Amino acid sequence: MFSKNSTHHFFQSETLKEVYTFIGMLLFSFLLLNVLLIIPIRFNGDSFFHLSRMESIHGNPLNFLYPQNFLSLGRIGGTTNIFYPVGVLNFIVNLIPTNIGILGTYRLTVVLILYINILSMYSVLRYFIKAPLLNSFLASILWGTLIITFDIGTIGGEILAKIAFPFVAVGLYYFKKRNGWILLSFGLILSISSHILTSLFLIVFTLLYLLVEFIKTKKNKLNFVVKGMKAAIATVLGSQYIIFPMVMLYANNKINTPPQMASAFVDYQLVYLSGIITDPTFIVMAVFIILSIIYEKKYSIGILLFTLSGTTAFIWPYIFNHTILNIIQFPYRLFNWGICLAFVFAIITLSRIQIPIQWKKVVTISLLFLCFLLGTAIHKSFFSKVSNDTGYILTISKEDVIKSFQEGHDGQHLGEYGSFTGTIFNQPEVWSLMNYSDYSPSEGLNDPQTKFLFWDQKAKNIVAHRLTKNANDNIPTTHFKTTASEISFRPTKSISKSTIELPVMGYKANKVKVFINHSEIPFTIQDGRITIDAAVTAKDTVYIKQFIPLWRLIPFFVSTLTIVVLIFLILRKHLFVKSQTFWSKL
Repeated sequence: MFSKNSTHHFFQSETLKEVYTFIGMLLFSFLLLNVLLIIPIRFNGDSFFHLSRMESIHGNPLNFLYPQNFLSLGRIGGTTNIFYPVGVLNFIVNLIPTNIGILGTYRLTVVLILYINILSMYSVLRYFIKAPLLNSFLASILWGTLIITFDIGTIGGEILAKIAFPFVAVGLYYFKKRNGWILLSFGLILSISSHILTSLFLIVFTLLYLLVEFIKTKKNKLNFVVKGMKAAIATVLGSQYIIFPMVMLYANNKINTPPQMASAFVDYQLVYLSGIITDPTFIVMAVFIILSIIYEKKYSIGILLFTLSGTTAFIWPYIFNHTILNIIQFPYRLFNWGICLAFVFAIITLSRIQIPIQWKKVVTISLLFLCFLLGTAIHKSFFSKVSNDTGYILTISKEDVIKSFQEGHDGQHLGEYGSFTGTIFNQPEVWSLMNYSDYSPSEGLNDPQTKFLFWDQKAKNIVAHRLTKNANDNIPTTHFKTTASEISFRPTKSISKSTIELPVMGYKANKVKVFINHSEIPFTIQDGRITIDAAVTAKDTVYIKQFIPLWRLIPFFVSTLTIVVLIFLILRKHLFVKSQTFWSKL
């Protein structure tokens, strides 16, 4: 039992202040996003895409290990969850109860993503940089506000990867002085588990940063190399559950990569100076970066060049439009990543400044006001349309969803409908509102540049859940049901023995079985679809079942073990030692 003195010590201790701070950061997250939590949500293409990903993994934290997505994005067995890393998102989504519906899950996921971004910054400032508590709190909520405002449209991708930025920055900051390689590896694994393109930026920046530091190092170069090798090995092992499945599917299949117009690399969303000046998030970040340079009288020319390279200050996109650099899709991403990472380094510098006691209240109120002011930009992404006739919020109806599916609508058409309420997701066709061609088998498309499957003459039958007999006779299905591991349906009419392409994507190397009335039958993969040679009646039920292959399980266990070891090393070297004296008194 705790003694009276130890209990009194606890309530007077720094530990209690830390607890209050964590609660305060969570309360701030809810307050900043209060409108999102209350009103019906208007989804655009990107946000609905991430909502669909949440649907495919919510309810069971191991669902993401299934290679194919049977639950959303057309319910046709795409592999988006492999090629669009779901590790961090899976962890967050499965913290949320399943009985609040997918819309409630989406709302709370956004709040938790904001909160975890705040926590990641707070943890490195408070426990590694040793910044004062108030400084760490204010800097962290400012970081979270800017990131959520900056990237609200990428709530399941790039904004998740931003959780890694503080760990990577501090890992590089302390790479030579302490065991910064541990934090660096942990940060890179977080990024790879969230968004591949952001990870590529961080890896390239890390390699260049360490190369410059190695050249500048006059002694202990061997020790520097050893730390670099430790970081590389830990990162590779910790991210195997993401990397190996990608390699496995790419090696065994011809995968359709996200299509992009040739001109998009040059002229799509380039960051012009006028755009920077009119965006308050850019202005705030730039001001803090400049203040940190003035205060410390140091700067990283590399990260500043990275940032500017994403603007029209340089003409390199016109020169390298048809090279490997096209992989980043849009050059403006360099500005996004660069200014965010530069802002993290700025916060690390400025957070160590001691705020005079008489200024603490003024600084706190001013920064909180700034955060809530910046946060107003979030809600424009979700505000609902209001009827000119009734003044009520327009919401999508069951009839709208069914019509969209039956008429083969696809693509960026969600803006035509109203906002989404929780009940609309009881309609299974809602998961066929957006059917991306990303990462589908190339053989299943007439045109690899088709962005949505309903647009493609060859692919539209699979997303309409039609069987294709002998390559030209399309038969609708009924009783179409899905779980994470199984798709079942019946044909609307009997089909004599023939070659039948099923409405499920086929990938070599996956572990899949096909059954008719629970009797297993052989299958092949044809035109990117699972194909059988059999006769089926209108009373027969066809089942496609998938299983978690060893090439998913083994890398997952390797990565899990690596991440657990890294977390243990981080806690052992920083938190446990710090609190050892206090806990020994209890």
